[in-house]
Amino acid sequence: MLRLNNARKIFIKIWMADFEGLKKNQLQARFQHLTRSQKRLPTPEIKAPSDQEVYDQANALLDGLKNKEAFQAFTDFIKQFPNSALLPDAKYALANAQFNLKNYKATIGTYQKLLDQHPDFAKNPEALLGLANAQIQLALIPEAKKSLKDLIKKYPKSDVIQNAQKRLKVLESIKP
Repeated sequence: MLRLNNARKIFIKIWMADFEGLKKNQLQARFQHLTRSQKRLPTPEIKAPSDQEVYDQANALLDGLKNKEAFQAFTDFIKQFPNSALLPDAKYALANAQFNLKNYKATIGTYQKLLDQHPDFAKNPEALLGLANAQIQLALIPEAKKSLKDLIKKYPKSDVIQNAQKRLKVLESIKP
């Protein structure tokens, strides 16, 4: 009986070794098949969003009054797309987000850069009015008067000219 048990143990060990070897060979064959078939699959392309898509997302944040998020999104846009045709629009929107966050000093800087770097930008009349508004918030009355006078002189047919004239009239009436 002892010999039978030993024979069984030997048979089982041989059978297990064969099974493990078979299993190992089958796994290797399956792995090779899978890796070959993966090579045949096209690699999906991950397309980076365009400047228009990124700008639209940032603008949606500003429209939704999510000013902190819009501020960050436009700041990122300006860094990511320094040569974009939308750069002046992004700077203008950034200044609006800064104004909404009551960061008037930064607003002034952003509007000033916009006006200096993009003198032909279509929204420069609005930018000058925004600049004057930020200057008023910081009680920089002489600077605000100058910005409003520049706006009236440079853009006499602008849509914001009446607002500029009214604000200038109010500022002129204030006695220092």
